[in-house]
Amino acid sequence: MSFEERKRRAHEIVSAMTNKEKALFLQGKDFWRVNGNEKYSVPVSFLSDGPLGLRKQPLVSDHMGLLKSEPAVCYPASATAACSFDEKLLEEFGVSIASEAIRQKIDMILCPGMNHQRNPLCGRNFEYYSEDPLLTGVLASAVVRGIKSQKVACCVKHFAANSQETLRLVSDSVVDERALFELYLRAFEYVVRNAEPDAIMTAYNKVNGTYSSENKFLMEDIARKKWGYRGLFLTDWGALNDEVNSFASGLDLEMPGVCKGTDEIVLDAVEKNLIPQERLDDAAENVITFSLLHSEEKTPSYTEEESLALSLKIAEESAVLLKNQDKLLPASKEKNIAVIGRFAKHPRYQGAGSSKVNPVKVVSALDAFDERGINYKYAKGYHEEGWTSRKLLKEAVNLAKGKDLVFIFAGLPPASESEGSDRNTLAMPKGIGLLIDRLCHTNENCVLVLHSGSPVHIPCYNKLKAVMYVGLAGGMSGEAAVKLLMGEVNPSGCLAQSWPKKIEDIPSYPWYLKNRRVCEYRESIFSGYRYYDAGGVEPLYRFGHGLSYTSFSINSLSSTKTSLKENEELELKLKVKNTGSLSGASVVCAYVSNENPLVFSCKKELAAFKKVFLKPQEECTISLTIPYSAFSYYNRSAHDFAVQGGLYSLSVEAMTDFVNRESQSLSVNVERSRNFIDESDFYKNQSAYGDAKNIQNVTREDFEKLLGRKVPENPKIGKPFDQNTTLQDLVKSTLLFKFAKPIILHMAGKYDEGSKQEKKNTSHFALQMPIRGIGMMGGMTKKSIARLVKTLNRWLF
Repeated sequence: MSFEERKRRAHEIVSAMTNKEKALFLQGKDFWRVNGNEKYSVPVSFLSDGPLGLRKQPLVSDHMGLLKSEPAVCYPASATAACSFDEKLLEEFGVSIASEAIRQKIDMILCPGMNHQRNPLCGRNFEYYSEDPLLTGVLASAVVRGIKSQKVACCVKHFAANSQETLRLVSDSVVDERALFELYLRAFEYVVRNAEPDAIMTAYNKVNGTYSSENKFLMEDIARKKWGYRGLFLTDWGALNDEVNSFASGLDLEMPGVCKGTDEIVLDAVEKNLIPQERLDDAAENVITFSLLHSEEKTPSYTEEESLALSLKIAEESAVLLKNQDKLLPASKEKNIAVIGRFAKHPRYQGAGSSKVNPVKVVSALDAFDERGINYKYAKGYHEEGWTSRKLLKEAVNLAKGKDLVFIFAGLPPASESEGSDRNTLAMPKGIGLLIDRLCHTNENCVLVLHSGSPVHIPCYNKLKAVMYVGLAGGMSGEAAVKLLMGEVNPSGCLAQSWPKKIEDIPSYPWYLKNRRVCEYRESIFSGYRYYDAGGVEPLYRFGHGLSYTSFSINSLSSTKTSLKENEELELKLKVKNTGSLSGASVVCAYVSNENPLVFSCKKELAAFKKVFLKPQEECTISLTIPYSAFSYYNRSAHDFAVQGGLYSLSVEAMTDFVNRESQSLSVNVERSRNFIDESDFYKNQSAYGDAKNIQNVTREDFEKLLGRKVPENPKIGKPFDQNTTLQDLVKSTLLFKFAKPIILHMAGKYDEGSKQEKKNTSHFALQMPIRGIGMMGGMTKKSIARLVKTLNRWLF
């Protein structure tokens, strides 16, 4: 059935139902399943995590990825796959993971994750694509199209402005209207308009004072009315704060269905007209429309072996050659090679948390070297969590002496990038840093094979001859790394996120994680390359940086139009040539710049991109479509995107070495949009944002002028307690520590599979969990949670 047919059938079913039958659809059946109804032939549906691969848990359940799940292909993380800049490849990923879902009888995959990478320290950045909303929107749309082509549902997440893990269930993202629409909502808008996802998952956090799961402005006013969204809204697991406000504001489904009682609350609210009858009907209809997809006949397009091959291909195309001094790479099999680092034997290929996959196959670099008969010597160098010892250092240093090449496999340990916690440093663990330093002072031909899901500080950077960033490349990461190092594959990845030289250069550094529950987005639109370019701050690596074993040139840039009217588009044409001796690929990007902006603005913004594969000396002509919307900015007065009009510059770059990158540009006159409202007077009063160099000096008063309101104060924690009081706040009371401690120990101790650091992260997450989150552990109802809060207050007061 088409969406329209399922929608009509769902409407017929809901029209015949009682309110009690409808209300049962508004909460999950259990941890992973959505309620069905045999009487009306509505099947029970099964949901699964999926940003890096499926995580089906048919017998045991958790949302931190520590309990066993069904074996599945582990694909490269989204942040790694984004470096491919390959829309077609990401659509293939969608088809592949949906094929696995069909075999495992999964009805909805909870992916892709598409939050804006505001700060490299976010523990969940590896699940997200980029700091650029267009790149995120295009790649996420490709994944959605691929999944839906197999008649499997997908759920994009986390809506919206979910930029940190610290206190994520109770934090408030305070962001100005322009930044909200240009950075934090734009990718979601793109995927809704271009791929029509089946579901959108609301984030844990508040957005400008209102929890995402009860944010009528986001769900109804923007997504449904402005963007035309037709799917369902479901909560992140345990995100629901207020049942009545949520369902009255546009929410359709609470997950999971562990803490029962939502149906009773909803029925009572409908009776009192706190939730309109039509809202109950719409919510049930939206859930059933999805559930009817379960009955569709489905045939997998990919076998497991084909999915593994695709995972390898994505890893190969996403690796970024950051540095290659003296053309040390690719390496020759005849070289005398030392391979050092635990990750060479036990690869770091995924992050921690709900995205964690039980991989059906893992290939290490040592496996790949052995398969090729390459002669090498191996030393461990460090332990799993990054610490080392004199014995390990001595063994590694001795091994490196006199070798032609030293491959150092290193990066961030598994628990450093995890759901539920954020990093507080860009540095690798001290033990790994010390190892790299010793090796670089022992052998001048050191190559770092870097494993991490987001930017890190690279120790001894100036002494390293080459750096190959493989990211979190999935279960086939070892095979991909060796093929890239030995020249079987030419690296073609480009960074989808800027890499700062030091933590203090991150635009949001002065405020990020500094203010507990109130998260101020004072940097506004100046995030990532938008800040580094406009503020004149030189990062270690720019957005789009990536080297190749060959070279490219671009020339003959032309445009189909020199002036552009409203709602028109233009085509840029240019020639791209592989000027080297090896086959390879280059990413070509087009940027838009407003030559005379009336408001503070970025120096340039990504408008289009294309990846081109060419043989040695091959040349081709490519086209890049630039829509009228690429020239727009969010106009506060119009409450919509608008085009100022005038002269704009279009620059095209071949994304290779950012120092010597090829670039060409031209200008175009663009017509002002009819909805444009001159905001010059307002922006004259925003002097703090007039020069991006001063962004990190923006005061709260400056930010409040931009917001047009006061920044809320951090809530005072204490008397009386409520359902959003965290266990961390409870343990500050000696009496209530006795209550909170068993819960924390239970959450950390019930998981036998996780590492010590992962269990520590779980304890940390438990401390930040509000009282209402205890219901996720099972055995409680909504009423018993409310009674618990009253009891805790009675104990103390």
